[in-house]
Order: sequence, then C-alpha cells, then structure tokens
Amino acid sequence: MKNIPYYILVFILFIVNSTIYGQNNNENTFTISGKITDSFSGKPIVGATITVDYKKSGVISDSLGFYSLKLPPSYKSPQPYLIKFNHIGYKVFREKVFLRKNETINIQLEEISKTLEEVVVSSQTTRKDINTPSLGISILNMKGIKKLPAMMGEVDIIRSIQLLPGVSSVGEGSNGFNVRGGAIDQNLILIDDAPVFNPTHLFGLFSVFASDAIRDLEMFKGSVPSRFGGRTASVLNIKMTEPNLEKFKINGGIGLVSNRLMSEIPIIKDKLSVLVAARASFNDFIFKYITTESARNTRANFYDLANKIFYKPNNNNTISISTYFSNDFYRVDSLFGISNVVARQTSFKYGHQNFTGQWSHYFNTKLSMNVSGVYANYKTKTFAPDSVNEIKLTNNILYKNLKLNFDYNPSLKHKINFGLSGVTYNIVPGSLNDGITSRVSTVILPNEQSVEIAAYIDDEFIITDKLTFQ
Repeated sequence: MKNIPYYILVFILFIVNSTIYGQNNNENTFTISGKITDSFSGKPIVGATITVDYKKSGVISDSLGFYSLKLPPSYKSPQPYLIKFNHIGYKVFREKVFLRKNETINIQLEEISKTLEEVVVSSQTTRKDINTPSLGISILNMKGIKKLPAMMGEVDIIRSIQLLPGVSSVGEGSNGFNVRGGAIDQNLILIDDAPVFNPTHLFGLFSVFASDAIRDLEMFKGSVPSRFGGRTASVLNIKMTEPNLEKFKINGGIGLVSNRLMSEIPIIKDKLSVLVAARASFNDFIFKYITTESARNTRANFYDLANKIFYKPNNNNTISISTYFSNDFYRVDSLFGISNVVARQTSFKYGHQNFTGQWSHYFNTKLSMNVSGVYANYKTKTFAPDSVNEIKLTNNILYKNLKLNFDYNPSLKHKINFGLSGVTYNIVPGSLNDGITSRVSTVILPNEQSVEIAAYIDDEFIITDKLTFQ
C-alpha cells in the first residue's frame, strides 16, 4: 500500500463511495403498481383513485386501468402502508402493504348496485384528492348516460353531452352540437382515435354511436391537450370498450327506432377476445300506416357496426384493432313531379368506414408508448334516378393518420406527454353525374389533398400543494 500513489487511492475511494451511494439511492423508494378492474366484467376502471395512509393526495388509474406510485421502504418503519382504492359506484378496497421490494397489486373493485349513500351539497369542495390544471373537462361513462331519459328508448351520447354547461344542440335536421358559440366544424369527434365527420343518424335525430360498444368518453371544452391537434371549440374523445377476456357475454334489445345486439367472445382466455356490436333500424315500413298519403313512400333507416379485437400477449403489451361502420338512407317524395323533367323521389345516403390499429407498450412504471394507425373514409351521395334529368352527386373525405405517443412520469409530481403525428387528407368536394347518361351536365370539382405533420409535448409539474404548472 505504501507504494501505491495517493491519487490512485483517492480514485478507488471515489468509485467505492459512488457505488455505495448509488445502491443506497436506489433503495430509497420502491414501486407499487398494478391494474384495477371491475370484479364482474373484468373491464379496466378508468380514473380510480389510489391514496396512501389517508393522505389528501394520490394517483389515478389510466385509460387501461393501470396505476403506479413510489414509496419509501417499510423496514424504516414498523407500521405497514394502508393503500386505499376507490371509484364512484364501487366499494372501497383497502390493502395493508409491508413494502420491502417492488410490488404488483392487481385489484378488482365490486360495484355498488343497491346502496344509496348520503349526498351532501356544499358551496366548497370537501375533497381535493386529485388536482389538475386542466379546465373544462368532463368525463362520462356509459353507466351514467344510460340512466338519463332516452327518446323512444334510444340511448344517445350526443343528447347526453348537451346537458353539460356550454354545450347546445344545433337543431333537428342538422348534425353535431355547438360548444360555447363555436361552429360544428370546430369540434373534433374521435372514436378510438378515428375521426367522425357526421355524428348523427337521420339528419340529427339520433347519434351514430352504438352505446353498447362504448366504455367512456372525455369532453374537452377548454384546455385541450396538445396530442389532439388544433380545434377551436372542443374535443369529444370516445373510447370503445375492451372485450372481456374471461367470460362470454351477449345482450341486445328491440325498439321502435332500432334493434341492437352486442357480444363479447373470448378466443384465448386472458389473451385474445373479440367484441361485436351492431345496431340497425329497419322499421320504416311503419310510415305506411301512420303518415299521410303523400308521405307513405318515405323511407328512413340506418345501421352501425362496431368491432374490436383485443390481444394481450403479456402484462407489458396490448394490441387492438377497432372498426366502425355506419350507413344512413333517406328517401322522400318530391313536392311535385313532372314526367321526364322533375324526379318523383330524391334519395340521400351517407356513412363512415373507420379502421384503427393500436399497440401499447409499458417499458416500466414511468414510461409507456402507444402507436396507432387510422384510416377513415366518409362518403355522401344524393341521387334522383327516375327521370331523364337524372342526378347523382357524390363526395367524400379520406383521412389517414399515424401517431407515436409517449407518457413519461418521472415522479408523482411530474407528468410529460409527447409524440409525433402525421395526417393526410384527400377530399373530393363534389362529383355530379360522373359516368351516367343524363340531360344534366357532368361537373367534377378537382380533388384537394393536404399533409399535416406535427410534434407535440405536454408538461405538467406540481410545484406545491396549491400551485401546478402546465
């Protein structure tokens, strides 16, 4: 040792101390993570709150029911941690944990179906478990929407969000809704990341979404996250339900307006399952018996079909393919008809063809990734074929999107969302009498194309209990 230069000894001591410090630093905290699901259906519970030792702060489960929180090890204290899992409509679940290593705790919450608890109305909030700087956000689930009064038995998402502050109806005969004075084209409506350009059936009478296939929806009226791009008024983000991986399920109904059927089919237990939900209206023959002579030839029907294939190869990866199709047909007699001049009937037809593929990967408790590809095609057609002045007017919007999204949570007080997005549009403004023989001239407007490439980032940091920066 006497022959070893002093600077080598100093270097060795530095390396040893750094290693020991790094080991001790890694042992300062451990992670508790897992997934929260419904005990009956097995579906993930979004927005469940997880708190520790009755503290006024905690975390919430994400869109797939996953949660993660970091705590000091239990061997520094003889008392275990008391973890509380809670969500509206479910019984509270509590778990005592001696934290000596990273723990995975999956929780199944039991729904409260018959217990009506006390309701307290106060001018000040008494609960501040979850604080967020985002304004104008409403999260609705289908259980609550189905309890609202429904016109002719039809559960309607568009009607339900019109009960929210700042949201109003455009009116019958028009599609969509207005948000705080904004126009209908200033709203972005997504179903599993695929855009819906016309959200109503029968020109505004009913919404196009099959309620049995919907899990929940988010309505952003103020602070819109950057991942949705640019919309002036609002964003309505609708999520389809994940099919049950354990149990076969089927339900349906028959009504005056439409008939519906939904089935969840497990293919490989806990791995692969398929959801099929269909709704169709073919009751327009009733017009013959309840309308006047001039309206007996009127026809109005629609259908929508939602499918989802959900595959979970392991706990860190999920793959899903969603499809959504809708179609509307409406035929009405003209107020007057002149043979070989004015058609006796005019028909309208429009619909969506949407496809979405998603891959979600969890690198660790702090970082997750989602890759999605979207194809959406919206077509309309107006035609009157029963005269020499035949008309056929068509147009459509073709939308393609590829998005790479990351969620990074370096700590309980810091959340970062960032990613890349590329969108292409191919718009056919109008094509009149293309490929048919008629006295009406052919007019074809030139197609329009555009490309939109974006990079985005959201950063939310809790500075103190009363101050948060976004």
